[in-house]
Amino acid sequence: MVKLLEYLYKNPFNFHNNKALVKIAEKNWVFINKSGNIIKKLEKPIDHVESFDGVYGIIVINSKYGFITAHGEIVVQPIYSQIKNSQKHAG
Repeated sequence: MVKLLEYLYKNPFNFHNNKALVKIAEKNWVFINKSGNIIKKLEKPIDHVESFDGVYGIIVINSKYGFITAHGEIVVQPIYSQIKNSQKHAG
């Protein structure tokens, strides 16, 4: 499935909970389902997504780092010059 996503989209991430984060155009990122349908467009232009593990993603906007959720909400504003994802989640 990832090989097909790489062919169709720029910078695709693996599916988690039946959705994947993919880049469709410059600074435009969306979540798609396994049928390839867009299920959520990220509202804010994002330069780059460093990582996405199905729960959180590290985003880059204007060379500053922050975090988004699997719902596309920015939970840590991109104000940091460096950030790391510990891969550990509360809950």
